[in-house]
Amino acid sequence: MAAQTHPNTGVHYDVPFMPNGGKRCLEACVGMVLGYFMPGRHFSDGELDALCGLSHLDDTGSWSTKHMLGMADLGFRLQWIENFDYRRFTIEPEITFRESTSPKIFAWQKRFTNFPLEGERMAEYLARKLPWENRAATTQDIKRLLKDGWLARLKVNGPSLWEVSGYEGHSVVVVGYDATGVFVHNPDARLGNTPNQHVSWAVLQKAWEDYGGPLALQAYTLPSKSVQ
Repeated sequence: MAAQTHPNTGVHYDVPFMPNGGKRCLEACVGMVLGYFMPGRHFSDGELDALCGLSHLDDTGSWSTKHMLGMADLGFRLQWIENFDYRRFTIEPEITFRESTSPKIFAWQKRFTNFPLEGERMAEYLARKLPWENRAATTQDIKRLLKDGWLARLKVNGPSLWEVSGYEGHSVVVVGYDATGVFVHNPDARLGNTPNQHVSWAVLQKAWEDYGGPLALQAYTLPSKSVQ
């Protein structure tokens, strides 16, 4: 659980890195969070796939809700910040998402999304009254949460983190920050699995915005960090 502290500038947590072999960036991110907070428990690839709702049958990707439900069941405290109408999403999931983003990004996401299933999962999440703040996440949220011992996951456009063109919906774990930027564990199977990638605040903001739609952040901690 050790962290390197940078007085007045930031923190940097010693989080184990998990590479992504392909189409498993969320699973890799969740595995890193679990590895940090629950180092005494091993989660297999199959367990991570099940926790995140990854299907190997229909080639759909993993949205956020299934793993957030699972993390709550494991005893994690959660924060979810995203300026998106998830209440409407439970009723009209595909239409709600389409109206929140560009046609190009919607077409990419539609290829990998089971919208009715994601609507049902969000309905369960809201029914359980789990945390969700309906506002845009900010870099100040990242600093506040990490300073308090949380880890944060962001949805970004993968190529933008490398300052190259292209689009790929992607997830990274923020493991630290300093005065000039953030340290992310980047499980990028295509452009390079990279632990502790230092990204300037400006590049991070662009990659965050380039994901398409509202800026979203999910964060995790355990009531007792000694829990394993």
